[in-house]
Amino acid sequence: QRLTISSSLAAPPELVWPHITSTAGINEELWPLHMTGPEEGFSREYAKLGRPLFVSVLSLLSVMPIDVHELTLQELEAGEGFHEDSRSLLEKRWVHKRSVRPFEGGSIVVDELEFEPRVFPQLVARIVRKVFERRHAVLRRKFGKLRVDHGWSRERAESAREQAQSVSVATLRVAKGMV
Repeated sequence: QRLTISSSLAAPPELVWPHITSTAGINEELWPLHMTGPEEGFSREYAKLGRPLFVSVLSLLSVMPIDVHELTLQELEAGEGFHEDSRSLLEKRWVHKRSVRPFEGGSIVVDELEFEPRVFPQLVARIVRKVFERRHAVLRRKFGKLRVDHGWSRERAESAREQAQSVSVATLRVAKGMV
């Protein structure tokens, strides 16, 4: 299963990074789920790349355990992103790449996931999608959604769409030998 989700935030990466790598910030995004982990989160000094960093219990409302996750970081670039390649009781494989980079006066956070559920793959895929949609909604509420104006009026957008369609029709005609 694969999933990519991104959000443009009205805050620079240096404000977003501490949140997205701290256990408190991660739990704020995950709520009503809760993940145990070290207070310091994913600090470069603490990380042992390629080896299990810690074992985390994922629970509902901090009460009902759902999964036990062995978190392993393959890459960690402070202020930029991480690449996690882990496993859990529910997931044979869990690959999570999260990046934050400058974008149009704010930042963009991108989550790329690849996972292999041990059971109920379609149900797990829907749950993972909902969890990450919620995580990004929390990020947008906390840091503000970046509104990017590319200067495109409705007329200009319509014109570009029409030009793209006419090019596609011309390409199709050439391909079919109609010209």
